[in-house]
Amino acid sequence: MIDLQLILASLETEEERITAAEIFEMYQNMMYHTAFDVLRNRDDAEDAVADALVKICRSPERFAERDEKGRKILVQICVRNTAIDCYRKRKREEALFVPDSMEETREVMAEDPDDLGSMESYLAQLSEEHRAVLILKYVEEMKNTEIARLLGISQTTAATRIFRAKQRLRRICGREEDRDETQ
Repeated sequence: MIDLQLILASLETEEERITAAEIFEMYQNMMYHTAFDVLRNRDDAEDAVADALVKICRSPERFAERDEKGRKILVQICVRNTAIDCYRKRKREEALFVPDSMEETREVMAEDPDDLGSMESYLAQLSEEHRAVLILKYVEEMKNTEIARLLGISQTTAATRIFRAKQRLRRICGREEDRDETQ
């Protein structure tokens, strides 16, 4: 259950508190369902709603300038983006501890368990965008259509990002191996 009083206490001005209470009252269910669609976890969805509500209330003028439909869209976009950020953060943290769900990583680790550190360092060199799609594809074993829906992009864009991320990862791995051989 989302604790509105706790959220209101974290806001600095009375205007922010009034805006938060109004938004929460009007869009509580929509906000929760939007976050839950992304996160598939009740507690995480509630946290994302609270974070999004605070973000929205930090700029009450943006909210006040819009009509009813515009407000709803703004709230939904903010909640969705906040939920995606939470999802990415959670998956980055889990990826450090769940690498064996990638088939290639299992094979590498069977040969040399010390290579896990190398894989983590290679992934760390990728952009956030590339790292996220690879984690979703190979750690979470999501299909391109699911990745596209989660990130709010087309299926073609998701496939392209995965392809480019794999290319970039191959180049990074190749460079690291060349460096090791020359030393």
